[in-house]
Formats: sequence, C-alpha cells, structure tokens
Amino acid sequence: WDWFFPHLYSPLATDIVNLREFYDDVDEKGFGSFPFEMGTPFPSLAQLLSVLPPQSADLLPRPLGELMVDPASPLIGFYPADFDSDANGKRQKWEAVVQIPFIESDILLGTVHQILDADESKPDDSKLLTGGERRRNVPGQSHIFRAPEQ
Repeated sequence: WDWFFPHLYSPLATDIVNLREFYDDVDEKGFGSFPFEMGTPFPSLAQLLSVLPPQSADLLPRPLGELMVDPASPLIGFYPADFDSDANGKRQKWEAVVQIPFIESDILLGTVHQILDADESKPDDSKLLTGGERRRNVPGQSHIFRAPEQ
C-alpha cells in the first residue's frame, strides 16, 4: 500500500485524545470519518525492497537485490551505510529506532516495474526475472485454517 505513517515515532495517547475536534462529521460514538483513499498493495518484491536492509539483498531476485547495493541504483540513497539510531533507553542494539530515510513509493515502484516489465524476448537481459521469481510476485489467495471443533 502506498500510505504509511511518515514519522519515526507513533503519537502518544495524550497527543490524540482531542483528535475528534479536527473532524467535522462525528457520529454518535464520537468517531469521525477519516478520508482514506483505498489504494492497491505494492507488488510483493517491491514490498520486500522497502523493508529489508541491504545486507539481505540476497533474499531477493538478483536484479532487485542489486538495487540495494549498486552505487548507480536510483534507490541507493534509501539504504545508507552510515545512519543514526535512537536507543532511547533500550538495552539491545536491535531495539533502537534507526533513522533512515523513508523510501519514496513512486521512485521504488518505477524502478521495480522497469525490472518486472523487462522484455522477456531478450534472454540476455540482465534485468530479467526467472519464471519462479515472477511467480513470487503474483498475489495469491488468502486462506484460513481452523482446527476441527470438538
């Protein structure tokens, strides 16, 4: 999805307690309507590019993983080698909030679609994904598994 919360920290409850004063149309329970445009989910491989660190580039198909580490990549600025982190009283390094730039969806999707839409008639194209890699990017169906009632 292309909407995200564009801040490193979530608001405190005290920050949002009077949030309803910002809404014109409040229902009987005090809830206001929030204008939210329903978009479409990112392709699976683009989603992985937006959350994985460059050290995990080998988990992606080669042409996409290279986008995280190639200095000439249009996405390289979103994967800085040096960045600040805010431990904010946390004991473990992995608990800190890393202060890296949020990836811009239009740049991400434009770059990914260049690879996803690469011409399959050119087998020597280094940006070409295999059939299996392409299937990883196809949305599947959701399934719910339940234990039999006893």
